[in-house]
This record gives sequence, C-alpha cells and structure tokens, in this order.
Amino acid sequence: MKNNYLPHYWPNVKLATPVVLAQAGQMLVNVADTVMVGQVGTIPLAAASFANSIFINVLVLGMGISYALTPLVGKAYGAKNKDECAHWFQQGMYANIIVGLVLSVIAGSIIFLMPFMGQEQGVVEGAIPYYFIIVLSIFPLQIFNGYKQFAEGLSNTKIAMYITIGGNLLNVFLNYIFIYGHLGAPALGLLGAGIGTLVSRIAMALVFMWISRQIGLFKTYRGIHIKAFSRSAFIRILKLGLPIGLQSVIEVFAFSLGSIMMGWINAISLAAHQIVLSMASVTYMMSSGLASATTIKVSIFRGKKDYVSVKHSAFASVHLVLIFMTAMGILFLSLRYWLPSLFVDEPD
Repeated sequence: MKNNYLPHYWPNVKLATPVVLAQAGQMLVNVADTVMVGQVGTIPLAAASFANSIFINVLVLGMGISYALTPLVGKAYGAKNKDECAHWFQQGMYANIIVGLVLSVIAGSIIFLMPFMGQEQGVVEGAIPYYFIIVLSIFPLQIFNGYKQFAEGLSNTKIAMYITIGGNLLNVFLNYIFIYGHLGAPALGLLGAGIGTLVSRIAMALVFMWISRQIGLFKTYRGIHIKAFSRSAFIRILKLGLPIGLQSVIEVFAFSLGSIMMGWINAISLAAHQIVLSMASVTYMMSSGLASATTIKVSIFRGKKDYVSVKHSAFASVHLVLIFMTAMGILFLSLRYWLPSLFVDEPD
C-alpha cells in the first residue's frame, strides 16, 4: 500500500530545522539566563523564575500574533502574487509595531502587582528590575518576529535561524560580562542577565532590518506599492493571529501559575521549578517550530490549490511531532537526575 505521507517527511524536516532552531532559540535565551544565574545562587534563580513565569505569557502572545503573517504571505507566494506579498509585508510590520508597543505597556503595568503575588521579599526585589529590563525587549522582538514570519512565508527559514543563533551567542557573552563582572564591568547578577537579553534582542532586530535591505529576497517586495497603515489588514492579522497567541497563552499559563504557586512554598521550590520548565520549554518550541514550518507548506499548497498535499503534509508533521516528543519524554525520564545538575549544583 502506498504511503502518501512519506514524500512529505523529509521536506517538512528540512524546512522545519531552521524554524525549530529559531523558535527554540527564543526560549534558549531564558535557558541561558537560568543556567548562568543559577551559578549566582538560589534567590536570583528563583527571582528569574518568578519574572519569566509572567513574561513568558506576553512573549508567546506576541509570537502567536506575528505567526498570522506567515500563512497570508505563504498563500500569496504560492499563487505567485508579488503585490499581495508586498502588501502583507508592509501591513505585517505595522501590526507588529503596534502589538509590540501595546504588549510592552501591558507587561510593564504588571510590575505594580508583583509584590502582591505571595513571593518571598528577596525574590520580588530581585525580580522587578530584571523583569522591567526584559519587558523593554518586547518591542525589538516583535520587529524581529515581523521580518522572520515574512521570510518564512517565502519559504526562507534560514535567515532567522542564523540571526537567532548569533543573538544567543551574544546573549551568553553579555551574560558572562554583566552577571559575573568580567572585562571591567560590574557584577550585576540577575540584572546583568536582563541587560544581556535586551541588548541581544535589539541587535537581532537591527541585523534583520539591515539584511532586509541587502538581499534580493526582501528587495523584490520592499519597493512595490508602499501603502499607509490599513485598518482592515490589521484586523485580519489580529483575527488570524490573536487566537494563535491566546491558545499559546492558555498552554503556558497553567505552568506560569504553577511557578507562582511554587513561590508560595519557598524560593528553593520556585528555583527547582524554573529548571524543569526551562528544559520543557525548549522541547515544546521545537514542536512549535515544526508546526510553523507546516504552516508554510500548507499555505503554499493552498495557494497552488493542491489540497491533497495540504492534508498529507499536515499529517506527516503530526507523525514527526509524536515521535519527537515521545523520544524527549524518554530522555527526560532517563536523565532526570543528571539534567538538573547542569543548571545548579545545590542538592535541594
């Protein structure tokens, strides 16, 4: 019997690999902060967990809304409609700028609620300045997401991957300088991790903006019918992206609430919870990256009106996710005593 999915497995994996590395890279910033802050002590690690448990909801909401751009561009690209691709490129950037500003204000206002969430005083005092710094990174991150999702809609998934890898390396280097006080910089601990995250995300957005003016992939669409902000296009992006973002929030909110509840016990429990979630979030984003790659494939097939391939491509990715997450579950179970030791050497 013919396997209708077999022709789609490798193309999906090939397209997904850069997307997976780019999306997992967003979470690896938090993992890098967790690993490096964990060397400072339990209270800073707990403070990072408290701040990130709130911030992750805003992060995935913004990412989810930006995902709306990929199927819109992918469908136009599949239909070989350059004007429509350019239209969604421009309107997608307008939308991400607005969403970035709104989310920054909403996330920033949560600072006033943090002292009333039942955490130890030392945890709250460490979390607030760190949280404020990473909130400032929302706007440049949304700009980056706008360019990323447009490029992925055109089936170019490698640019975002390279920039994300570079951003992570920069983040680790800046963490090394500002957390521990090297190269003449003061040792800022957790606050230094926030500075590293902010600077690396600004750099990622600026590099993508520069690259978009240098390569033909963007030049083809940049000069076509430059239009002003379109309210109807913005609403369409929200109608498509907001449910994706809210679904992501629903998925992570339970874990975020669990982190806050761990803090009700003590800082050690909160820090331990952060270690586990840091590992789990990376595997989750890998599956999410494969899903995003599938969105690209499905959108292009839909633009070509090849609905049989739409079905087979989608289910091929479902098979791949089931295999991958099963393997990760076995890995976590088998290495449950060793993996946490990578983050902190305190037995508790």
